[in-house]
Amino acid sequence: MNTQNYGTFVGRLVKDPVYFENRDGSFMVILNVACRRNFPTGKDKSYESDFIEFRGYIAKGIANKGIYGYLSTGDKIGLQYSLRSSVSEKGKERVYHQSAFIESVDILEGKSVREERRASKASA
Repeated sequence: MNTQNYGTFVGRLVKDPVYFENRDGSFMVILNVACRRNFPTGKDKSYESDFIEFRGYIAKGIANKGIYGYLSTGDKIGLQYSLRSSVSEKGKERVYHQSAFIESVDILEGKSVREERRASKASA
């Protein structure tokens, strides 16, 4: 892995993973993750959050969409990612895109904590 194009991110899922099936049967997954900043801002000294979109790849034939199949809104996760660029054509103009591509995902809470949160959401 290129350490000059690599980062880690710890935060909570803002919504459930979104999947897009590719022509070959593999999937692209999008995770939206919120992370609180390290410093307070403004007069009230509150902590703001950043909301980052990450993209990942699930190979064809992976059962339950791999680790992504266990994730849902509110889960605390750690991501290792790299930045990737792509180019597309919009009319006659070239458009450059940059995305944070998921290299690996870790679930940072126990199963019982996640199940308790899901149960309290269901009862609300």
